[in-house]
Amino acid sequence: MLLDRILVPLDGSPAAEAILPLLHRLLRARGSEVVFHRSVSLLAAGLGVYPASGLDADRLLRELEGEATEYLSRIAAQVVPTGARARWVVKVGTPAESILTVAKNEGATLVTMATHGRSGLTRWILGSVSEKVLRASPVPLLLVRSFHRSETGEDRPAAHEAIRIRRLMVPVDLSELSLGLAPAVTDLAEAFGARIEVLHVREEPGHDQGDARHVLADAVREFQTRGEPVVPLLRHGDPAGAILETCRERSIDLVAMTTHGRSGLARWTIGSVTDKVLRTSGLPMLVVRETGEEEAAVAGAWVAKEPLP
Repeated sequence: MLLDRILVPLDGSPAAEAILPLLHRLLRARGSEVVFHRSVSLLAAGLGVYPASGLDADRLLRELEGEATEYLSRIAAQVVPTGARARWVVKVGTPAESILTVAKNEGATLVTMATHGRSGLTRWILGSVSEKVLRASPVPLLLVRSFHRSETGEDRPAAHEAIRIRRLMVPVDLSELSLGLAPAVTDLAEAFGARIEVLHVREEPGHDQGDARHVLADAVREFQTRGEPVVPLLRHGDPAGAILETCRERSIDLVAMTTHGRSGLARWTIGSVTDKVLRTSGLPMLVVRETGEEEAAVAGAWVAKEPLP
């Protein structure tokens, strides 16, 4: 189940903690286990490279681990409701690699993160850590923005305490993979008491109307079998643009998408439509990756070899 064990990476910043109000409501709705995680390193702490500096590296790392443990225990006491299960893991290493390793070792069923990326001139840019986790993790990710662009064009901290997840948008296409996230979406919809809206975008030309309605019918049947009411929607045009426009029209609170990326030489490539929606939408997103054995092997190689900041 999606919400059985939720991994929450934090780095001590207010931007990363933007995920906590949403997590708190999620834990109140569902009796999940939550694992808080923080990675530590001398480089990240601004202490540079050793041993040339003459610092006692082992002692400093122990101090950093102690501070991280105290921080996570304090966060857990503030966020986790009475009766919920919570623990924390501190690991020495670079952030993205540590998150992926802890997710695997702890058997996480969901990773929740606030992206540190701010809006660019025309689109959102994901933070480097969250983007690397997104590209390599076989575990579903729930992402929220740490910042939003105000009407004056300024980047301001997002008020996530005001988020209410009432409508979930699930874009589906002609592939069998696009409904692979149905179990995860159902779990999330149940936890928030949200309504599911399924969207299929019919591109012109060369896209058969009958195929489009068949896709929607299959999606509706899939969710109804799971006991969830569904609103089917059909749009025309560019998929990413139509998804974003429909989200605005329908006051969607969260978008759930399956990535159709395939493995490259050294790292994942996110499917183009999902990538555009991720980078342009300011909405929370649930991203579920569908992988085969070959793709998973390449993702594992990326975790081991890709240089991380």
